[in-house]
Amino acid sequence: MSKMIPVNIRAKMSITFKLILLLNNNWEEYKNNSKYKVRDVEIKEVEKMLNCMNPEKCYSVYMCSGCGERKIVPHSCKSRICTQCGKKHADVWAEKINSQMYAVTYRHVILTVSHRLWGYFEGNSKLPKINVGYGI
Repeated sequence: MSKMIPVNIRAKMSITFKLILLLNNNWEEYKNNSKYKVRDVEIKEVEKMLNCMNPEKCYSVYMCSGCGERKIVPHSCKSRICTQCGKKHADVWAEKINSQMYAVTYRHVILTVSHRLWGYFEGNSKLPKINVGYGI
């Protein structure tokens, strides 16, 4: 089944990895005709991404107890390669790493050499890397 997206809709959409794979049935073509074997984990992650936020696959229904209005919320795929969910995955990973780091004061200082002195360093790549051993 080819998932063709009409031209008038494509003009309003930004180009994403998901869109590239959906257009012209590119994913199925790649999966079936690749000169490299597509691993099961790759198929799983890509197909999760292609079905991200698809209410036909999985969704939750919320209903207002006052007025009875229903709202359908499709589920995200939580795939690492998804352009929507991948950022969330990276943010959670960064926060986890940040929470495991030591709480220390950090100062970053970059010292540069004046352009007038570069003649002394030219041709000697080891000279600028000399550690003078000053501590702060």
